Amino acid sequence: MNILKFSLFENKDLDMVEKTILFTDIKGSSDLWGNNEDAMFKALDKHEKQILNFCKDYDGVVLKSIGDSYMIVFDELENAVEFAITLQKDLNENKIKVGKENIQLRIGICGGKVYEKVVKRQDKDLVDYFGDTVNIASRMESKVCEVGDVAFTYNGKRDKIEIDGYDVDAIDFKENCRIGSRKRSERLLTDVHNYMCKNVSNLKGVSEVIAYKIKIYDEK
Repeated sequence: MNILKFSLFENKDLDMVEKTILFTDIKGSSDLWGNNEDAMFKALDKHEKQILNFCKDYDGVVLKSIGDSYMIVFDELENAVEFAITLQKDLNENKIKVGKENIQLRIGICGGKVYEKVVKRQDKDLVDYFGDTVNIASRMESKVCEVGDVAFTYNGKRDKIEIDGYDVDAIDFKENCRIGSRKRSERLLTDVHNYMCKNVSNLKGVSEVIAYKIKIYDEK
């Protein structure tokens, strides 16, 4: 018997709420740990302060950290995307070094309906979220995002996404992962590429999604 599964989900009446889930992951973290453990501890301390400071600015809440990766929840998709852009730009401009290497992130985001559950852990009540939106956010980070950039989507129907006054139109394409429109935000200095990916097997269970990839800089 899977005790964890039954203790978490035996109650089917979970609350469903609208949230945005964001995942981060550090490129090559295993090598960074292996090559310079002391420097990695110092770098992660700086990175944690960076994450928490930007969470204050964009109303994000760190739900959990897994090693050097973070799962962060936001009420609004736009706040999560702007948080991610700000974080990537800050890492580019104020590099956090581990020896001769810089910390570089992949960031994946998905907004939509999630199941909210209060989980008791060691006599403490903790809020956690489950469902397709969480899984898709994870795939945005691991399968869609490129290092140093941001990938996001919305689990459901939405005509437009406003990123700090910059409208991103959702465009559907019939061909797999074909590039759509390209727009430029002068204030954010980012390019937004629209993709429609249908039946993408490497997304592991995500059969159809409109994925937006934001390139922070043309050159790294």
